Amino acid sequence: AYMFKYDSTHGPFRGTIKVLDDTTLEINGKQVKVVSKRDPVEIPWGDFGADYVIESSGVFTTLEKASSHLKVVHLVFSISSPLPYCCHLQILI
Repeated sequence: AYMFKYDSTHGPFRGTIKVLDDTTLEINGKQVKVVSKRDPVEIPWGDFGADYVIESSGVFTTLEKASSHLKVVHLVFSISSPLPYCCHLQILI
């Protein structure tokens, strides 16, 4: 919540933000689910109703590393971090 509220790139968030519990933030009165998992296989994208997943952590910069995201069901997966062999990769399932 702190990093969202005081973003060094975009400046301070002007709305309201509260931590409701370990998995839920309330941003401007709307509940937002959050996870803190290192292994993408552990993220329950289907439970969140996610149709799109954008990888922008910079950790998964090869197809081999990013493929762990594909073990979880979702429709579109996109890596937005720089890749060593091209500038953008999008895998449609």
